[in-house]
Amino acid sequence: LRQLKLGNKKSFLAGDLTLNYYFGEYLDLITNQNVDFFDNRNEKIDEFAHPVIKKKIAENDFDFFATHLLRIDHMGHAYGLLSSEVAEAIKDIEQYILEIIELIDDDTILVLGGDHGMTLDGNHGGASPEETNTAFIAYHKKGFMKYRLDNNTSVKRVMRSVNETEAQVRQVDIVPTLAMLAGVPVPYSSMGSILNDLYPVGDYYPSASCKDGGFEVQMVRDNHLTSLQIWNYFEKYQHELHIFPKQEYLRIKNLAKEEQQSFKVAQDMIDKSQQCEKSFPEITAKAILKSQEFSNQVYQLVNDTVPYDMGIFAQGFALLILVALAYILTVQYIYKTKDYNRI
Repeated sequence: LRQLKLGNKKSFLAGDLTLNYYFGEYLDLITNQNVDFFDNRNEKIDEFAHPVIKKKIAENDFDFFATHLLRIDHMGHAYGLLSSEVAEAIKDIEQYILEIIELIDDDTILVLGGDHGMTLDGNHGGASPEETNTAFIAYHKKGFMKYRLDNNTSVKRVMRSVNETEAQVRQVDIVPTLAMLAGVPVPYSSMGSILNDLYPVGDYYPSASCKDGGFEVQMVRDNHLTSLQIWNYFEKYQHELHIFPKQEYLRIKNLAKEEQQSFKVAQDMIDKSQQCEKSFPEITAKAILKSQEFSNQVYQLVNDTVPYDMGIFAQGFALLILVALAYILTVQYIYKTKDYNRI
């Protein structure tokens, strides 16, 4: 959101005012009705936002538009996930989405997702798959490039769901993907990789002799820039905190070099206007796969590393025990001597 702001993009928010509390400095709020967002049994909680959202989309005067609707969540909390109230809420939101699809133009991408799942009894916040997994859906009227690659099997390898199999998306991958779609730099602290499946059909400055060349150039450059950002953040994080073992740091550094070398091979061909040669799709795919491998390895290392110094933690715990022991001994002394003046 900050990158959108710095890029002078027109960004708007509608629906749940909680988002305005956290991100109001980056998004222009277009709904401010006085609604009790904590009323779990209010079946009309989203209705005030619907016409405002549809009006703004019809105007088509925005670069980024976010909305957080609450009815399904509230009905689940109040009545349970399998209740008729939830079923009715889902039916209504599906109809509303169809209305939004009719309003968006050919260049707008609609992205749908949930911020959490839910158990059958209507709860969330735990670590079960029912609570942590949710859907992630994208729609574009012109379609996505992964369906236009024809026999380009090399580049298809970097598409996670090109065969329409169930592919799990990491939450950290959403931010760099949205940055790519919005045409802004990847945020500094991003640790994810681009979901290449979501490149929309559009103008990628194709060469006259090869229709996919321009798209491949754009994709390999975007993935490389994402890897560079991850490496910059990782290196500074390690330099300041020294949180990762030296051998792991060196391993990640070597992966970063391999990714950069693979990209350089592709970039050299681009500089020589060789992106229409038969070898270019394969070289592009190798570079992107190296970028994805690098991102995955950094993500895994960060997840597996304890985010605090065990030595300092042990010292603090020992100090806590000593303070508690001193307190107990002091109370016992006062109780036995009745010397309350020492309190």
